[in-house]
Amino acid sequence: MTIEELIREATATAKEKGFHDTPRSVGDDIALIHSEASEALEDYRVWGEEALAGDVWWNTDNPEKPEGFIVELMDILIRVCETIGRRGITIEKVEYALRKKLEYNRTRSQRHGGKIL
Repeated sequence: MTIEELIREATATAKEKGFHDTPRSVGDDIALIHSEASEALEDYRVWGEEALAGDVWWNTDNPEKPEGFIVELMDILIRVCETIGRRGITIEKVEYALRKKLEYNRTRSQRHGGKIL
């Protein structure tokens, strides 16, 4: 799946499921991304290094719902892509920004000047 396909699918699914029925602020979009990151952190807090194996398991209350650390990371990716689609950001801008940021990161100092985390 390409980045463009992922953005298109994430946006279409969110729209189909009613998440575009009312306006959402950029702050709301960021908060939703943050909530998915918090869920990934919580999964790691509960399962520790075992969570990093990338295993997917199924919710006991909803056996069709996948769960796990990697699933939460994918929720972050889906939310980012849906935000991009919702905001009408072109794939050209996404690819350019990603390429430029990766290029810049290669020029940064070790641990960005000594950061601990």
